[in-house]
Amino acid sequence: MNLSTWVYLSLFVSAVFTRSEIALTSDSSDSPVLIGQSVTLRCTVSSRFAHQTNLSIIFLQNGTMKAENCKAYNTERYEVTCEAGGNTINSSTQTYLFHIKSISWTDRGKWTCLLSGSSSDIFLEVHVPPKMAPIQVSRIALPSSGGLSSARGTDPHTNNVGGGGSGGADLASHPPRIYGLGTRTNPYDLRSGVELHLICRTDCGYPRALPEWTVNNMSESQPRKLDPKRNVVTQTCDGKIETRNMSTSMVTLKVHCEAFHLTGINKLRCAIADSNEPAASKHIYILCPGGEIPMTLTSGEMIGLGVAAIALFSLFITGCILLRGRSKESAIISSSHTRAELV
Repeated sequence: MNLSTWVYLSLFVSAVFTRSEIALTSDSSDSPVLIGQSVTLRCTVSSRFAHQTNLSIIFLQNGTMKAENCKAYNTERYEVTCEAGGNTINSSTQTYLFHIKSISWTDRGKWTCLLSGSSSDIFLEVHVPPKMAPIQVSRIALPSSGGLSSARGTDPHTNNVGGGGSGGADLASHPPRIYGLGTRTNPYDLRSGVELHLICRTDCGYPRALPEWTVNNMSESQPRKLDPKRNVVTQTCDGKIETRNMSTSMVTLKVHCEAFHLTGINKLRCAIADSNEPAASKHIYILCPGGEIPMTLTSGEMIGLGVAAIALFSLFITGCILLRGRSKESAIISSSHTRAELV
């Protein structure tokens, strides 16, 4: 056997016996991670050679190196911990922990643990729950005799219809108006028969959000869905790194009291389906003809009134005590003057 054969054989044996078994896992158990949360990637290396060091371990994200030699490049966002495992005569185990302190959208993608030619990959899925923008009034309309179709554009600041048109009313000279602010104590007043066009929109988020409309009438115990088959319009966000592959969702609604069989005070709510986050919903109040019931106070309003009443009562008691004290002082001074005069 010549020298070149020995060299090739030695390289082959070295490659076979120094090959490591490597596995990269996440403490999120392959579940999506919400932005802002922390996550730890665990890279476990098993080798037949106990002399393998941690100096060659490399963490990559989408092909870009994030850490090597058990040191993270960006220590403000990442941290690497090297832990020795159970060593035996024939094998050794080394664990490398890559901590992401606060997940950002740019952390989404393929992560790789690389050691001596062996590697293991996982895909870190990041979710960005979108927030709901305030509900916007886009139009006010006068429904025609054939249905809810005589819509005219409005100024969102004045709620006045712009331009003229037909449909059984002189919209140019008598534009429909709406009163109220959409709050619980000052709802939009639709008792004149006007139709309200609403826009519900989400901020940038991932995955695609599905907002839906519900209404809760004073006479109903549970909210009911409005237009469940309405299409959701989705638009991609700008191409910035912070919002790449994110999208916004929009759904509209034409509100007419008679068409939806609404009476009295109604709460219109637009919320992202399957989300319980407070920021994932917005609502307004509308007032329809019939069944106008005075709004009862909420628990917060009742607490506020109670605190105010207690404060006023305390001020009243304090004032009475001060006045009584001053009256006694005046009586004492008057009696002392009288005695002096008698002497």
